[in-house]
Amino acid sequence: MRTKSLLMAVVALILAALACGPPARTPTLEPGVLETAVAETVQAQLATGEPTNTPPPSVTETVPPVIADTPTPPVTLHTPTSTPAHTPTHTPTSTPTATPTETPAPCAIATAPEFEPRLNAKPDILLALGCPTGERQQTWAAEERFQHGRMFWQQDTDMIHILYDDTGTFQMEPDQYVEGDPEDACPEVGDAPAGLFKPVRGFNWQWCNTTGVQDALGWALEGENGYDAVWQEFEHGHVLTSRANHIFVFYEDGTWDYIE
Repeated sequence: MRTKSLLMAVVALILAALACGPPARTPTLEPGVLETAVAETVQAQLATGEPTNTPPPSVTETVPPVIADTPTPPVTLHTPTSTPAHTPTHTPTSTPTATPTETPAPCAIATAPEFEPRLNAKPDILLALGCPTGERQQTWAAEERFQHGRMFWQQDTDMIHILYDDTGTFQMEPDQYVEGDPEDACPEVGDAPAGLFKPVRGFNWQWCNTTGVQDALGWALEGENGYDAVWQEFEHGHVLTSRANHIFVFYEDGTWDYIE
């Protein structure tokens, strides 16, 4: 490129010189003269260091790299799964172990057969009574039912049981009746209303003379009736059969119960 430019400059100078001179005979350039002249001119310029019409080096524009927008991956919002509240494991309340019913120790004296099956079916009563302290007893007895209780009399002990329905208590009194005494110790009270009865003899004596008995028991529902009774003493009371063969339990604390 540079050589071509020099050659064109030399040609231009020669043409200018020819235009200014007389129309003389145009010298004929021998072959190789023009090339030699051009070469010498080029060498002279190179030796003197004169600048040549050299175009400045082209500056290669550095194109900044286009940073392609890297698509931001969509942010998946993590919707937290509803974490269930920690449900505390139920700590069971200490459940008291059921205390087994205490089985009474074998007793030295056997319970009478009239009582044993039914007492065994009522372990609470049997436990409250304890063991028998006496053998089975049989005696003649009498029973009378009242509006609010009843009376029992035992021939062998000559004692009268007075039972009160309203309070669940009883009392025992010795039979005060003496043969030959009037059967009614309180005639002033009058006769019983229709359908009811006034007790006689031993029951009458207690009903008329023992404080509170008449008011607590009321009138009798029937006359007294005799029967063969079985009874037995226990550590904490005693038991007695009724005329209907129910078992009446008399505890040492003054309360009573019965088993049909």
